[in-house]
Amino acid sequence: MTRLTILLGTYKKPDYIGKTINSILSQSFKDFELIIFDDNHTEDQVIISETRAVIESFNDKRIKYIKNEGNIGVPHVFRKWVLHANLEYFMIYCDGDVLLPGALDKMINYLDKNSRSSMVHGLETKGDGIKQKPAFNETTSVKSSIYLKNHLLGRSHGWSQLSAMFRTELWKSWNIPVVHDHYWDFYFHCVYILFSNEIGYLNEYISVRERNTIKYDDYVAKNYFSARIERTYQAIKFIDYFEFYMISRGYNVNNYRFMISLQLIKRFAFLSDSQQIIFSMRMGVNNLIKSLLGFLILFISKIFGFVFRGMAIIHNRLTKKTT
Repeated sequence: MTRLTILLGTYKKPDYIGKTINSILSQSFKDFELIIFDDNHTEDQVIISETRAVIESFNDKRIKYIKNEGNIGVPHVFRKWVLHANLEYFMIYCDGDVLLPGALDKMINYLDKNSRSSMVHGLETKGDGIKQKPAFNETTSVKSSIYLKNHLLGRSHGWSQLSAMFRTELWKSWNIPVVHDHYWDFYFHCVYILFSNEIGYLNEYISVRERNTIKYDDYVAKNYFSARIERTYQAIKFIDYFEFYMISRGYNVNNYRFMISLQLIKRFAFLSDSQQIIFSMRMGVNNLIKSLLGFLILFISKIFGFVFRGMAIIHNRLTKKTT
């Protein structure tokens, strides 16, 4: 019985997609479908032909090829991908990335044995050999609140799509959004975590990412506003939208808002564009004021609570004396 959908995107990498497909088809777990989405521009006929030739050379019935009518682009193309996930589990992959031997079996077995875990993820190695640091000392189920706090505050305990497997029914039932921001996966991670009970963590390396760490660091240096400010902005946007629900689940929302606002204010020093500085400072200061007002309200409520409790005790004692 086919249980897993692997969604694989390709864009201008006909020389890379072959090793990705081979790493997937070579898995010991065989009960999956592989849907490949070609997002190349229609005028790039040479690249499209080369890409399709590589895919067809595998001659595997589990592979389905879909050519987008045009270049949809990130993040919108991912919205199309997940619409095609209709089996029990699904994964998201990109051309050039490699799935390590036995990875699918490990993730499937974990989810089968841990029904409270909404998803499972492992570790990845970058294309230049740099390994992701383990988040925990062993394979385990972790409370979703730990993951959400670290996501919102920009700490560890994150995952990449190529080392993660999701429960399709939960994704679709919770109507997980794919937002328009470049880092669309950050926001959907937060929403998915918020509605989850537990996150499964495999203390093993699952995949190798094609991306080079040095190249990514160069990208961050040149695009600091997108790479660093956007995620912080999304964290604020997420808290604003889900604040009531988060409070009802016991999250210390005001503390999160305070710490995120300080991050925004601190990061403006690395910006040079005037509009980017204004945006970052405005959002940082606005949320700093909101959080400080929250602390003030809490402080005043505690003082009044102390006074009223004292008055109640005195009233009870006087009542007893008169009786």
